Amino acid sequence: MEQPMSQHKMQLIAKKVLDSIEGEPFDDLVPAITLVLADIGVSSGVSVDAFIAFVSKSIRGVFIMKEDHDASLH
Repeated sequence: MEQPMSQHKMQLIAKKVLDSIEGEPFDDLVPAITLVLADIGVSSGVSVDAFIAFVSKSIRGVFIMKEDHDASLH
């Protein structure tokens, strides 16, 4: 996989995605995001196991960061 992008660029992309899915039901979002991730994985040229491991690690890291951030606000 390619070099990680800057935090700022990730935030800009995340904002675009979040703006486009605002108000959509959870049951529709997860399959749609999964489809997008699968398309990215296929086009990346890496193995499915490597891609899923990368996505899983990324989601876990962000999930924990968000939990820690939300806990610090309470």
